[in-house]
Amino acid sequence: MDNSFFLKNNLIVRIYTVGFNPEGESILFTINDGDYILFSGLIDCFIPESNYLLKLFVDLKIKKLNYLCITHPDFDHCIGIQNIIAKIDKNTKIVVPSKIFDFMDQYDSRVKESLEVLRKLLSMNSNNKRKPIFNTVSDNCDVVDNWNFIDSRGKISELKIKTITPIANIIERYAYKQSMQDIKIEHNYFSIINLIQIGDVKILLTGDAMNDSIKEAFNNLTKFGSEFFNSKIDFVKIPHHTSIGSNLLLSKIKENEKGIGVSVTTVFKSSNLPNYALFTDYNAYSDISFCTCSEKSEIGKKGIVLYEADITSSQKRVYLAGAAVNFKNYKMEIIH
Repeated sequence: MDNSFFLKNNLIVRIYTVGFNPEGESILFTINDGDYILFSGLIDCFIPESNYLLKLFVDLKIKKLNYLCITHPDFDHCIGIQNIIAKIDKNTKIVVPSKIFDFMDQYDSRVKESLEVLRKLLSMNSNNKRKPIFNTVSDNCDVVDNWNFIDSRGKISELKIKTITPIANIIERYAYKQSMQDIKIEHNYFSIINLIQIGDVKILLTGDAMNDSIKEAFNNLTKFGSEFFNSKIDFVKIPHHTSIGSNLLLSKIKENEKGIGVSVTTVFKSSNLPNYALFTDYNAYSDISFCTCSEKSEIGKKGIVLYEADITSSQKRVYLAGAAVNFKNYKMEIIH
């Protein structure tokens, strides 16, 4: 399906990284004609008892999602999908990892509940007018294209979303081990990495991807993936809450010697994440870095890092809300 829009105002991309203390992560992104939303996407859904993410939907007047990606089946990325079911329809592209439904007995009960919502959508009769577009992905997949935004000068900015993980043979290997030895499959090996490009703006959203998957992904990049990583990346959501087990991504990005514009992490307190040394490295290689909660923020606090790229005017800005802080303030006690 071709989606072309003639713009009346500036073309603006906004990325809302929503993070919770002690854990929980969702990323909402919109493509806008000025303040009018033309495309909206959600990477991971964390809606516990709090309605912080739901309030953001209301504030932005988002009635329908064009793109929903659940990167992997961990509770801090995948609970509360039933609360956004009204925003999913036949025009919503839903992307989940390959074989995610094969291990339902191993997931947290809240994750099971969310994934059952998606499985019911997937099992809808093809004649049902509400049935969304479903993709289960592994390795390199094109998941969104043919969205074009045309400004008053006739310049076309195309939206492309590609996935480069999970890696099929890693999932298969762990699935085999699980079946033979009755071990629990590592949920992070399902994790999807999204490469998003709109015009010249490059956005890297990494879920909880780990080094094994990152290594294989870089060994098998397509032409688009190679070009994506061969120039400066405007926005990076650091994988796995900035753990040492995901540090290979930064090493790979450094190989292009182009740098990162903005890097953002979320927290996972029970594992003492983000790892401060790695967070320091990301900050050194980025123009600026942020975390959705400071190290000393209270349990229950929430933060939003809003990254805004005005493609028409080539201006970029960052706004913070709640407990969110920049790198230099991460270890400080912030009074809100």
